[in-house]
Amino acid sequence: MSYTEVGVSWTSTPNGGVFSRTLLPLSISVAPSQQLRMTYDLTTTYGPILPVYKTASITGWPVGPSTSTMGSESIQNFVISVVNTSGVTEGTTTAVSSFATSLDPAATNTFPGGGAIAHFTVFASNVSASLYTGSVGVGNATVRTGDYAYGTLVSYVSGSYRRYKTATLGVTKANSTSLRSIGFGLYNYTSGERNTPYDASAQAMTFVFNEPQTKTNLQTLTLQWKWTWDRVIQ
Repeated sequence: MSYTEVGVSWTSTPNGGVFSRTLLPLSISVAPSQQLRMTYDLTTTYGPILPVYKTASITGWPVGPSTSTMGSESIQNFVISVVNTSGVTEGTTTAVSSFATSLDPAATNTFPGGGAIAHFTVFASNVSASLYTGSVGVGNATVRTGDYAYGTLVSYVSGSYRRYKTATLGVTKANSTSLRSIGFGLYNYTSGERNTPYDASAQAMTFVFNEPQTKTNLQTLTLQWKWTWDRVIQ
């Protein structure tokens, strides 16, 4: 048999669902008594892991007396899924079990196993404490008690190398003249365990405003984050 391309898929019958595909420069022939072994190295980098100063683009803000939506943003917990040495997908904390995927671009809000787990849940809080700047791990974030809302994974546009997740805090949530931080994380309620996205272990990404922001009970607040990536062929 001769091979002209190789690829990696998350199923044994990919039918187009290939994660990575490479056309070989030369055809490789394998005799019936031989096997072709392929080693695939995947390197991923997540950021920002240190605070980045930026302006949040939120239509309708700022509201006086605030004059800007400038602030700092950073990953607070490295809440992604991992693959162990047995090839099993698992999470990075006991609290979030095997579904610690808030930072993964394709993480959905399905509730597997009959439990209540939302991988992308936004929050808004009055807590103005600075971002955690130590080693990004688990359980280090400042608790930012507030209101939260389950999010939605927007359909991927093929070839765009970007993914959007969005959620809306309705007219009954996060009403305040002192909103100082927003972000997203994981909501989990299984086996008597409950985590909200602003908790120390479930808080994934946080943005802290320099000035307080205002939301009334006549307004909704929609927050959206964009994931972007690229690839390097070696």
